[in-house]
Amino acid sequence: MRPSNKVVIRPKNDVSLKVSRVLLTLTAIFSFAAVAVALYSTTRVSPEKRFEQKLSANYLLPPARDGRSVFGGWKAITVTPTYRFRIGKVQGRDTFIDPLGYPMYARAILDVSWDNLTEEARATYFNNEELPWAKSSALEVYKWGFNAIGYIDPTDEILLDPSVTKVSYFGLFDNLSDWGTEMPNPWDSAWVAEVDTRAQEYTAAIKDDPFHIAAVPVFEPPVDFLSAD
Repeated sequence: MRPSNKVVIRPKNDVSLKVSRVLLTLTAIFSFAAVAVALYSTTRVSPEKRFEQKLSANYLLPPARDGRSVFGGWKAITVTPTYRFRIGKVQGRDTFIDPLGYPMYARAILDVSWDNLTEEARATYFNNEELPWAKSSALEVYKWGFNAIGYIDPTDEILLDPSVTKVSYFGLFDNLSDWGTEMPNPWDSAWVAEVDTRAQEYTAAIKDDPFHIAAVPVFEPPVDFLSAD
């Protein structure tokens, strides 16, 4: 019988093969993990960014102002955002903090109201239409250097109109001065219950409005209460 000319290739050591396979598997896993982390980093949206996107989608925001947030906060200092106005400590002092976490010194115009215009002004400048007045007034607030308006009804349809630029505001909580008619005497226990009821109604109206800074109640004694007998 003639001898065989076939070349016999002996397999490598089994341990070496196993080690190579493990290394290849680990390399593939780490490569996949690196790609996944990179994709997550590029697609992840921070809570602050999501909040800003929600604002842009739901409100007509004011024009950009250097160093100021859409709420009027000062961007030079940042604290933890809560996405609502609140009072907090900044450099040891109590101050308003806007929803994005910027401290705010509120410079507000009081009693911005269509009712304050004369009939002549309504007809001459706004053709007796309240909506054009509201649009113009909101922009004027920012143009004049203010960042808020005061004492307005948060359920006002004009305020809620999506075509009106949003302005941070102090809401008029309620008139707690109508003693003897709708409100009990303030020394009566029923007065506390009535205030709580009105507070719950007010809170329900503004709970989803991030531009609401604070509630301001009207509490002035009736004239006859102050008059001497």
